[in-house]
Amino acid sequence: MRISVFSHDRSERLEISVKELYDFIEDFADQSVLKGWYSWFEKYFSIPEVVVKQYFKRELAEQFDFVRTRTFGRKLLPLGILPGIGIYLGAILWIAINRGSRRKRDKTADLLLVHTEDVPALKRFERLIRLFGSSNVLIVVPNRESITFPGATVLHRPRFMNYRLDFKELLVVLRSVVFHMFFSVKAGVNLTYMSGKILDSIFYYRTLFE
Repeated sequence: MRISVFSHDRSERLEISVKELYDFIEDFADQSVLKGWYSWFEKYFSIPEVVVKQYFKRELAEQFDFVRTRTFGRKLLPLGILPGIGIYLGAILWIAINRGSRRKRDKTADLLLVHTEDVPALKRFERLIRLFGSSNVLIVVPNRESITFPGATVLHRPRFMNYRLDFKELLVVLRSVVFHMFFSVKAGVNLTYMSGKILDSIFYYRTLFE
């Protein structure tokens, strides 16, 4: 299977073309050639294969342009593997330079809203916040967007900054470049890009909850 050759037929009914995309993503993610790549995350970061696979499938779906090009985004195509290595290394080095060394003061809440990027995103949870009581709610913002909610606590936690990871983990990630490139070539998809996304999520949420 090659991700670069898949496209949907606009002349087909929507329910058929959506089903074809769903089936392709499911079959692509279930390829045996990817099993070793999934296992890497479980071996070094204790993330089960089923979780990595689900993240992978979600990212494939999000990167598919259903309206304009009818294909998967360039970031995932084989031509993006070499540029993806540079982006992967750059992101990891940035994380290493800006990693956190001190534990932040613990905060507790009955309701935690993670990765709330802007006010419209927060408004979707307005009724839920009032149900729990705003004083019992912690809102985590990943950017510098000015977000407030009366009575609730807002915590700014930017991506790629102040992650808690040790030197051994950094070496594992840096040494994995050839590994991810090897599986990218075998599977015909840019797994260096995908690996960077997964590792960012691992470090971000681990730092947030530990």
